[in-house]
Amino acid sequence: MNSIILMKTLPSVDVILAHEDRLIIDDTVFIVNDKDALETLFYFNKQRITSAIGLSPFILCLGHRVNGMLSLWNWTGATYSFHQQASFGEGSIDTMRIDGQGNLYCLIGKYSVLRITPSEVNLATSERSILYNSKGGEQE
Repeated sequence: MNSIILMKTLPSVDVILAHEDRLIIDDTVFIVNDKDALETLFYFNKQRITSAIGLSPFILCLGHRVNGMLSLWNWTGATYSFHQQASFGEGSIDTMRIDGQGNLYCLIGKYSVLRITPSEVNLATSERSILYNSKGGEQE
């Protein structure tokens, strides 16, 4: 029954991520309750999320639809609290992956690949490298 409600509420899902015991679907955070049903915990209101990845059990990184925007959110145990955001170029951040060294790889606007070493202290000053740009080929 809840899956039917979910499909009516979210007719087109762009983002889905399991972050510890939480499930993020687009701009909504759910938990699976003891009856194996989704229960809404939190909304990322008006964030226009295009991708998401957990950087740690307590830190969530969201990619946004405009200005190559990334935002970091902290899990408080009951909700997510906004920490910081920064712009990394033009277009939306459509896909994110993280490697074993903590580097974040982002596909921006479907034409650039960016490597970021995220800083929890100041995301805007994080080390970054454009690895590929379809307008100019390989960069690094």
